[in-house]
Amino acid sequence: MATLLIDPSWLVGTFQYKEYLGRKEAGGSSLAAAVDVTACRINLAPSFERSGTETIKIGDAKIFCYADYTEGVDLKDLKERSEVIIDGQTYVVKKIAKRYEIDQPKLFAVEMVVL
Repeated sequence: MATLLIDPSWLVGTFQYKEYLGRKEAGGSSLAAAVDVTACRINLAPSFERSGTETIKIGDAKIFCYADYTEGVDLKDLKERSEVIIDGQTYVVKKIAKRYEIDQPKLFAVEMVVL
C-alpha cells in the first residue's frame, strides 16, 4: 500500500543536480557533472526558523522527489552540500529527509531543503 497516491501530473519540476564529492586539497568543494532530474515538485518559497532573539533563513526552496516517478538520479544517492540549479539559479542542498512507505522499508520520497 502506498503512503500517498501521487498524481504524476503534479510533478512538473525539473532541476540539475551536481553531487558533492568532497573537499579539494586546494580548498573549495568538488562536484560531479550536472545531471538533469525530472518529474519532481519544487516549491520556491523561503522558510525560516525562529529562536527567542532572531529569525534565521533556513531555505529558499523545497524539492520533493518521488521514487516511482522522479528520473535522472537515484534518490538514495542524494547528498547534502550538493548543488542544484533551478531556472538558472544555483542552490546548495542543506537538508535531506527520506520518507519510507508506511508498511515496508521501501523509499517513497525524498524532501530536500535548498539555500
